[in-house]
Amino acid sequence: MAGGDTVSVLVAVLLFVTTTLLGVIAWVFLDFRKTVTRQVQTNGRHLDSLISQIWVIIWRLDSVESFLDETTAFRPVRAPLPQNRPDDRS
Repeated sequence: MAGGDTVSVLVAVLLFVTTTLLGVIAWVFLDFRKTVTRQVQTNGRHLDSLISQIWVIIWRLDSVESFLDETTAFRPVRAPLPQNRPDDRS
C-alpha cells in the first residue's frame, strides 16, 4: 500500500465521519424544531382560549357595572393610590 492510498483512505473516513455528524446534528435540530413548533401551537390554542375567557369575564363585569350605574347610580369602589411615605427614598 502506497502512502497516497493511506492518505486517501484517511480523508475518505474523515469526510464520512464529518458527513455523519452533520447529518445527526441536522436531524436533531429538525426534530427539536418540529417538537417545539407542535408545543407552541398547542399552548397557543390554550392561551388563546384563556385570553378569550378573560375578555368574556371583563365584558360581563363591565356590562354589570354599566347596568348598575344606569339603574342604581352604582359607582365601583376604587382603591386609593399609594401615597409617598416619608421613609421612601425614591
